[in-house]
Amino acid sequence: NILEEKEGSRNQPADIELNGMFYEEVSFHSALDNASNKKVQNNIQAIIVPHHLVASTYIADLTKMSSGRNIERVIIIGPNHENIGGQAISSAKLSWQTATENLESDQAAVEQFLYDLDLKEDTKVFSNEHSIGAHVSFVKHYFPQAKILPITFSSYAVLNDVEKVSQWLSANYNESTLIIFSIDFSHYLAKPLADEKDAITRQLILDKDLEKILELNNDYVDSPISLATALLFAKLQNLNTNIIYNGNSFDFLDVKPAETTSYFGISFTKE
Repeated sequence: NILEEKEGSRNQPADIELNGMFYEEVSFHSALDNASNKKVQNNIQAIIVPHHLVASTYIADLTKMSSGRNIERVIIIGPNHENIGGQAISSAKLSWQTATENLESDQAAVEQFLYDLDLKEDTKVFSNEHSIGAHVSFVKHYFPQAKILPITFSSYAVLNDVEKVSQWLSANYNESTLIIFSIDFSHYLAKPLADEKDAITRQLILDKDLEKILELNNDYVDSPISLATALLFAKLQNLNTNIIYNGNSFDFLDVKPAETTSYFGISFTKE
């Protein structure tokens, strides 16, 4: 099922403006500089990266590494943090302001996704949703010609939603597509306990244990549904799972927090 772009461009300004949860100038440029020596690959089909800008280096590194082929469509999937709207799955045709030019949604892809999953467009979900917004400047930098398909899961999503979305992704994936799963992991715990939770999560990821992943709470991951979707997509595409990074906000911040957030950087690659 090849999705074709519609002609025409959107009016300015962007529907969604940059805010502090989407873009921090210093950390953005520092992350780009840090990623400049990363070797690009042409076999990365999907990545898991944070949406917490404290870990911008993980976002830049994995996005840069994925840029070894011509990417025209980036699908960004993450949590609907505020459970806005009445649907477990949301998408919308919008335009995001980035650090440079606006990043447009892939209108044809959004329409196809909504139609195939019998969903209604809901623009309100995305106004302040940093699981999508935190990535737009990085996507625009590394894939300046690409357009995005934004997808969010509310906390009410269930296994059937995982199956529907992962199967849709697998059926509509092509070689000019990259999927970014925007996920933060352990929340609000002291670092030693967060590290313990991360060790459990790491093993569940390597075991591809969707049932146990879907039972996890915020101590482990902020969007079990998004993580399960990533792993099921990887299974459907017969991809390798490569855990490249695992870190904690405690390590990134000069002032050490009592409550932390942890992060994974993961790539899914062809043989």
